[in-house]
Amino acid sequence: MNNIALLTMKADVRFSSLIQRLGGPSQSHKVRAIDIATRVAHEDGLTLADLVGESRRRKIVDSRYRAMAEIKRVHPGIGSVRVARLFGDRDHTCVLRAWRRHGIAGY
Repeated sequence: MNNIALLTMKADVRFSSLIQRLGGPSQSHKVRAIDIATRVAHEDGLTLADLVGESRRRKIVDSRYRAMAEIKRVHPGIGSVRVARLFGDRDHTCVLRAWRRHGIAGY
């Protein structure tokens, strides 16, 4: 198993365990936050590990912000602190910036 595959697996496990510890999305939502983030990463040619990682490369940041916005659209009740924790324990203001950049108001 190469390093990228191992990092991706670790990120998947970390992301899933964080969702469980934080109570996860409500049961009425069938799409999980991890699934949204994974789909966005795949669409942009990235991995979940890239989105959760520390990189500040423009392509990764744009994809990360898009995933944060998609999660908010699917789970409107989720807070910025919870989303920040899902993406590598970032500061909640990073999430607010992502939402503002993608036209999500009233958070």
